[in-house]
Amino acid sequence: TVLKTTRVETGRLSSAKDDNGEGANLQNIPTRNKEAKQIKRGFVAAPGKIMLEGDLGQVEMRTQADLAHCKGLIDLFLRGDDPHTVTASKLFGVPYEEAKKDKYRYPCKRAGFGIIYLIGAKGLSSQINEYIADLEMDGEKVDIEPWDEPTCEKFINDYYSLYPEIRD
Repeated sequence: TVLKTTRVETGRLSSAKDDNGEGANLQNIPTRNKEAKQIKRGFVAAPGKIMLEGDLGQVEMRTQADLAHCKGLIDLFLRGDDPHTVTASKLFGVPYEEAKKDKYRYPCKRAGFGIIYLIGAKGLSSQINEYIADLEMDGEKVDIEPWDEPTCEKFINDYYSLYPEIRD
């Protein structure tokens, strides 16, 4: 695939076939549910070729923290901490190990990335509730309750209170 750095409004990378018409957009293969994971296992490199999977390590959040001079986020990245778990521990008032549970960590993850792209309460509620529906559809254990818009609005404000430089 050919990575493109200037064609996506959000600033994320996009990918496409190369000039010879070879390659494919393998950048956004779904992975959220069991079926998507099975699809992903179906990709196999051709003989003599190598297929890589990359995770940019929360690059958007790292960039945001740097640009905003957000001391709280910068410090946790420098320590090598997981920003979603640390944030969950602080916002929900639970110990770090407890904060690793989906019901605490997942909303912080969705908010952390969503806030970069100016997610609102409606969007955050939709993302959390869609995630719950996906888990239920796959018969997986669900330890997250649905979130309504007022809950999400408060949560976003609490996030900004924890990392005020981000709002600025």
